[in-house]
Amino acid sequence: MKTDYFKLLILLLLSIVWETSLAQSKDSLKGKQPQYQTFDSIYCHLTQLPSIPYGRKARISSDAKKTLSFVIKELNENPCCKVHVKCKTGYCGSPKLSELAGDMGNVIKAYLVKNNIAPERVIVVLVNIAGNSSDSMIDLEPTDDSHNLMTVPHPNLKRR
Repeated sequence: MKTDYFKLLILLLLSIVWETSLAQSKDSLKGKQPQYQTFDSIYCHLTQLPSIPYGRKARISSDAKKTLSFVIKELNENPCCKVHVKCKTGYCGSPKLSELAGDMGNVIKAYLVKNNIAPERVIVVLVNIAGNSSDSMIDLEPTDDSHNLMTVPHPNLKRR
């Protein structure tokens, strides 16, 4: 008989504690809207970014800095977007040109990271093109995913 009273007392105390904590949590949430992630907030709306020219050395020119400032502005306005920095390498091209393209891609990534773009949002990738890789342009492509890509440095382009 005493155990039944004891169980009843415990249940009564637990219900009082439960109702008090529930009332406190309702008061703390009063006036706050729940935060839901909509489809628009997780989808990259950028469709096109400019290409960056480069010369015989992996340096960013003043014209390229102007172009990259536009890219930085666009990436800041679209925080869910990532950018692929596409370095072109050719099957028949010089290994030095392919290495220069990879170096330039890494320089562009370092510049974007220096200007407060998160490193995981900038993915430097190698793109094999048919023929010679003498095209001195780095293509920037917006994306919201980064699978199935060959990232820099590729084992074939390691410095000797």
